[in-house]
Amino acid sequence: MSPAMIGVDDAIDRLIAMRHQEEVNYSYRKYLPPFPAGSFDGRLNVTWREKICQWSYNVVDHFELSREVVAVSISIFDRFLATQGNKCNGTLALLTSLTTLHIAIKLHENKKIKLTTLANLSRGQFGPEHIEEMERRILNAVGWKVHPPTHYAFISDFLLLLPQEANPVVRKELFELSRYISELAVCDSFFVDVNNSTVAFAALLCVMDDISYSRLSAGLREKMLVDISLRVGLNHFSRPVQAARERLRTMFINSSAHTMLASFNQKMHDATSDLHSFGNASLSSTGSSSPSLPSRSRTNSFDSKSSYRYSPSPRRHFVASVSPMRHGRSHMSCSPIMAGVQ
Repeated sequence: MSPAMIGVDDAIDRLIAMRHQEEVNYSYRKYLPPFPAGSFDGRLNVTWREKICQWSYNVVDHFELSREVVAVSISIFDRFLATQGNKCNGTLALLTSLTTLHIAIKLHENKKIKLTTLANLSRGQFGPEHIEEMERRILNAVGWKVHPPTHYAFISDFLLLLPQEANPVVRKELFELSRYISELAVCDSFFVDVNNSTVAFAALLCVMDDISYSRLSAGLREKMLVDISLRVGLNHFSRPVQAARERLRTMFINSSAHTMLASFNQKMHDATSDLHSFGNASLSSTGSSSPSLPSRSRTNSFDSKSSYRYSPSPRRHFVASVSPMRHGRSHMSCSPIMAGVQ
């Protein structure tokens, strides 16, 4: 068996295991206390949650941490508040968000942030002792389930199912933009009780929609989708995937990333048309038998310095310029949570 096939089999095993984990241990609905039918919608105040999520991204960007930390933090945050029936005030929401971010950083980052530093972000409202006490309370409430399979992990393994013949540039584009869209989803309360595997798959489908078939053939797409459907158990025509896809599609279209991708696709199309035109002209020409190729401007290329290059770091190049979490804020002191959640 080839190394490529071994890699695919390993990815499928991980995907199946992660899907089992998210269903058994991390399903949001399982943390909600029982309520009479129709008496409770199971959701936290949407405005609070969005501000907390945006603030968390600002914090991890400031300290140059992985944005995956925020996905973990918000998962713990949502599930803990679900155990409380989502009954909380702004003060509890702020303390909970500080604590879940502390837990996520401690468990999922090599770089450590002092507890006193996080406490200082509350502007004197809480001290380290408050966060430590809340940490014990949260861990007990969620049963120490603090390693949720994230969108990022699912996206990485889904793309291992894309055949090796796929253009590496397209593969990277799928990876970067799918991760970008998943960051949008973290802040949207619509996805609170949607499995991360569903969100990740829907994000990948949204990006594929905007990549031309000349760059990613129908055959390669079909091979990946069939593997995901038959071997992982996620069908791109299923109702949950379609609902997530439509929601993400709307969010993506309204983002700067979509505009940049559309511009790049148009440039690639124009460049291809130029080459075809040149080829037709050379065939009918009675001049030189070995004409030189026309020079290509840098705007039609996809080099390492182009603004269309997607960086693996969400804080650099393209993703930094279109991040949905920044809204022009460059300092944590401008955090919306302090004004919006208190």
